[in-house]
Amino acid sequence: MKKMISALAIMGFSLSVSAGSVQLNGQDYVVVDTANSARSMSGEQMGVMVGDKVAVSAQSTPLTVTGSILVKATEAHASELAQKYGLSLVSYLEGVALLEATPGTNVAELEKALNQELDTPVNLELNPQNQRPQ
Repeated sequence: MKKMISALAIMGFSLSVSAGSVQLNGQDYVVVDTANSARSMSGEQMGVMVGDKVAVSAQSTPLTVTGSILVKATEAHASELAQKYGLSLVSYLEGVALLEATPGTNVAELEKALNQELDTPVNLELNPQNQRPQ
């Protein structure tokens, strides 16, 4: 009986991991918690929203999706991207812009869209603590 329960638990775990797998910053992650508990954690439509927690594996430390995005672009182009995608241009220094997405933004889709418009990949901030950077 114990073996059967263990086997069912492992099967359930593997199903939930594959259903909640996403790719951010070119690396695969598992969504371990959503910012909105009413949102389902299954299927391709789930996305990854600002405030969600992701991890490399179910055993690793969860990382919080902050909504901060580093973009290599001119200041004018970064400003255009911010306006086009409903982002805030927080700062700009030496060719790198810090953009901020609001809660509820699907950052996985946003990352794909931004990467199609830019020559260099964007970098989504994944914070190991439950705090937003100051």
